[in-house]
Parts: sequence; C-alpha cells; structure tokens
Amino acid sequence: MKPNEGDLVHENIQLEFEAAKSFRSLPDAPNTYIHGTKICAWRKHGPISYALDPQKINGTIALVDLQITASEEDLDDIDLEEYCLEFISTDVLPKWQSVRRVGLHKSPVELQTDESSEPEL
Repeated sequence: MKPNEGDLVHENIQLEFEAAKSFRSLPDAPNTYIHGTKICAWRKHGPISYALDPQKINGTIALVDLQITASEEDLDDIDLEEYCLEFISTDVLPKWQSVRRVGLHKSPVELQTDESSEPEL
C-alpha cells in the first residue's frame, strides 16, 4: 500500500562537502540536477526519496541541501541523519571523486563569499 501525501515526511538536511580543489560553480558540487539544467531530479534510495540541491560554494567547501521524503512509518525505524550520511558516502560520493569529506552542516554561520570579511555570529 502506498502512503498518502499526509503520511509523508519532508525533511531538509544541509550537508557540507569539502573537495580537493575549488568548486567553480554550483553544478560542480554534488547534486541531482537533470543534465544541463539546474532542476533537481528526485532519486530513490531504500525507504527514502531524495534530491541534492547545492546552495553555496566558497573555495573547496559546498553547502548542499539534501531534501528527503519518506513515509512516517519508514522513518520511525531509522536515524535519518546517520542513514543519509551513510548512503551519501557509499552511493553518491563515488560519482564525485574530488570530494574528500562530507558532514552535516550545523554551524549557524553562513559561508562568506568575501574571504576578507569576518563571519557574523
């Protein structure tokens, strides 16, 4: 039985990717864009559907929104953040060989585009 829209949970987790070389533009960061566009395609992995949507880049760091949709029932049995980091590391990162590290972005300080400015707290 497929879940009704009311049974679905929508989550957004911001991930921070660090690459060996600088990202030149948003499409250089891990994403699920439809080729040649900046439109995200949804992908399926186990009990969740997801999309990767790059938000900001600064040198070798990219902030990417991981948008997730899953049924409440499926999410009851998993630690969502841990599950997402695991599948990103094993299934997504092999396609982005320049990425050295991925983690949850928990800092309230946004990336600065001007390296000379101090971060605002």
